Amino acid sequence: MRTLIAIPCMDEMDSGFVQCLVNMRHVGEVETTILSGSLIYEARERLAALAVDGEFDYVLWLDSDTMFPETLMLDLLAQDKDFITGVIAARRPPYMPCVYRKDGEGLKFYTGYTDRVFEIDGCGFGTVFMKTKILKESFDKFKTCFQPMPKFGEDLSFCLRAKELGYKLYADPNIELGHIGKTVISKYAWRNHVRKSKAGVEDHD
Repeated sequence: MRTLIAIPCMDEMDSGFVQCLVNMRHVGEVETTILSGSLIYEARERLAALAVDGEFDYVLWLDSDTMFPETLMLDLLAQDKDFITGVIAARRPPYMPCVYRKDGEGLKFYTGYTDRVFEIDGCGFGTVFMKTKILKESFDKFKTCFQPMPKFGEDLSFCLRAKELGYKLYADPNIELGHIGKTVISKYAWRNHVRKSKAGVEDHD
């Protein structure tokens, strides 16, 4: 079993992500490739081609703003699916889960899941484990994997192509994931904290 860990990023990686990557337990033969300084969809396209040309069995897609347990690869592989992702929340309020179900002609956030692995119609690519054959079939039929479709980003565009190829997509909500964001702290933050404390308001900011 050969797996490519594919990491597209803009220009830097968070230290929390790097620590997770270093600690992650591997199965079989694993290679890691990071592509930076490109448009994300172009980086994904190049990584997809690398996986196909290199005849890897699987690709583990990781976004550089995620945090994940050291057993991530083992947990996803154990589900024995062609395509499976963890469930990660969006970085901005209201922090919706980045998994989607069909809604008419489009896709909408799906929140009705329980603690079981469930089928989806699309997802973000923060932690996706998939068989490389899906990429090959997408190149063969569509001449692309991640070229964005109208109204969709590169990740959901790929999911729609995979569904058209007849593949089922799944999500595992039991994997503890984090989405690394940024918070701007102003000079008023301390005053606001004191005000909330005096008012008996619990502060989760």
